[in-house]
Amino acid sequence: AVKEKEDPKRFSHTLSVTKECERLSEIFLLDNECKKALITAAMLHDITKGFSEKEHIALANEYFAEISADDLASPAILHQITGALYVKKYLPEHYSAMLDSAISKHTTGDADMSLTDKLLCLADYIEEERSYEKCRQTREYFYSLLESTDKERALDLALLKYFENTVNHIKSKNLAVHPKTLKAYTALNTEIRKETDNV
Repeated sequence: AVKEKEDPKRFSHTLSVTKECERLSEIFLLDNECKKALITAAMLHDITKGFSEKEHIALANEYFAEISADDLASPAILHQITGALYVKKYLPEHYSAMLDSAISKHTTGDADMSLTDKLLCLADYIEEERSYEKCRQTREYFYSLLESTDKERALDLALLKYFENTVNHIKSKNLAVHPKTLKAYTALNTEIRKETDNV
């Protein structure tokens, strides 16, 4: 189903994200339910990436899901809104609340992210086919942190770097940063400070 909806380059990325999520699920010792949801979300996270704005809006309207002015101002993130809706409609046997949450936050992040949400978000950015310098640096940073610090802290620090890179990239283009990304950045900063205080 995914291969039919994605061009070869996008499908190769999808497989690489899935591979990264499989690796992360072992590192973070996910139970079977969380591992299944994470890997399924990884396979399906970009399934509506090729939709037109009209198609995104139509699917969202069908499920009374809001597409805000902020969302429309950042069209590259619309697929995170409609991806889980597509699964719910066309692949219901693979749908779950955990998958919905992970897909719905994998690009912008959000203030309240579960472990599986965070893992998919990071995997999408650091998968091994990402050759951009910032992606490569974040990948190396994360795996080096795992050797020297708690894995949950390593995850939060790597995600913070991802959001910093994203905010700087968007601002360099004189575009508006999505509010959910700013909320995610703030929430991670708070979590990291708490972790530091507890050390």
